[in-house]
Amino acid sequence: MTCFWDGILQQLNLDDFRIMFNIQKKPNRLQFIILLKKFNHICENVKWMDKILSKKEKVELYISVKDYNINGINDGHLCSICDFFLVLLCELCQVNILHIYNKHNIFYNNTKNPRKLLTFHSNKKHFW
Repeated sequence: MTCFWDGILQQLNLDDFRIMFNIQKKPNRLQFIILLKKFNHICENVKWMDKILSKKEKVELYISVKDYNINGINDGHLCSICDFFLVLLCELCQVNILHIYNKHNIFYNNTKNPRKLLTFHSNKKHFW
């Protein structure tokens, strides 16, 4: 199950990859995760649900990306309520994110100049 990665990659365009990673072509799933891990850092420009993340939360999110097992991507990604990859995506891609989980809105806001809004949906089994 790679719906988490497929859902994200479907919404990103070449401009997004240029901004995030300074690359000129769309990566595949595995390449994308490797790039996210390579460009991982403490995210200082993201609010979650209009709340500034604490230093401890930022460090935990950073560690979650750093320690993510790439070999398990086909087993699915258990997207958390404040998902570490969505926080990083919000920061790197300079976007706001609306994640609608079972009709509940979860907001990730880039506090700098967000370029656009990405909207994702999910339930207990699927992400799109």
